Amino acid sequence: MSAVPTQFRPRLEDWLLGALCPARCLICGETVQVGVLICPTCQAGLPEEIIRRTLCLADGRPLEVIAALPYEGGFRQTLLRMKFREERGLAKPVARLSTEAARAHQVSFSLAAYVCKHKEDWRKHGYDQGQLLAKYLAAELGIPLGHVLEKHRRTKRQHELGGKAREENLVGAYRAVSSLTGKTVLLVDDIVTTGSTLRECARALYEAGAQKVCAVCAASTMPDRKKYVDRKG
Repeated sequence: MSAVPTQFRPRLEDWLLGALCPARCLICGETVQVGVLICPTCQAGLPEEIIRRTLCLADGRPLEVIAALPYEGGFRQTLLRMKFREERGLAKPVARLSTEAARAHQVSFSLAAYVCKHKEDWRKHGYDQGQLLAKYLAAELGIPLGHVLEKHRRTKRQHELGGKAREENLVGAYRAVSSLTGKTVLLVDDIVTTGSTLRECARALYEAGAQKVCAVCAASTMPDRKKYVDRKG
């Protein structure tokens, strides 16, 4: 059985939406009942333990990251469609899955922040999947959505770069736009690979006074299926 619940109790809006657009498994795409995120067949292949990663920030502080599912197979394709094909209808079910992962932190969060796009990229696409995920996730958790991060420098696409180049690409790219003194922040992103983006965003949040930052992602790369620690460099 998966460590992350793959079903939820549908609301009226979910039943109405399901009548217009059938719910589909987030991994294989097969039609499922309203309230089901992943079909029983695909559930059989999910890890039994929650996906936890510990990223080490430049100042030595740990950043605990929890992800809902491995970044592989059909779920990887789902996230790529949401990210690059702008299939916005996927954001809500993916956010519901991520919400259950976020609860595994067992922390009372002041607000949810998200890994944002540069304003020029936002204008070009008119869509920020990270913001949409965080919006739905914050609503499920009953916490405010904070527009507290800004990407003030355009960078190359991370997926086109290697590990070290990813870190160098993002140095100084993000900053906080408001004080977060004493706040406990849930940092939301869609995918964690090397962790470079999350590290840089967490640095900006801590510099703005955040007391604690934890991260949740829809998916994580899986060098193996055990708990492991990523050390910077």
